[in-house]
Amino acid sequence: MELVQKASLINKEQIPHLHFKHKEVLLSIVDKKNRYRDSYLAMMLGNDLKQKVRITFETEEGLHEVFTTI
Repeated sequence: MELVQKASLINKEQIPHLHFKHKEVLLSIVDKKNRYRDSYLAMMLGNDLKQKVRITFETEEGLHEVFTTI
């Protein structure tokens, strides 16, 4: 059984103070392509429609989420 960790919601201003892991978290090429596609779509939503997106990422401290435009 896989344990699911809940991400803590943070402000975008806190991101520079976090410690990011130096290893790739996605292993398959398909997952990496999907991440690229999703981040590009998020950027387009932010630039064109001024919509915010929820970004979940992992650091040495654990999972975090930020809700912002890209």
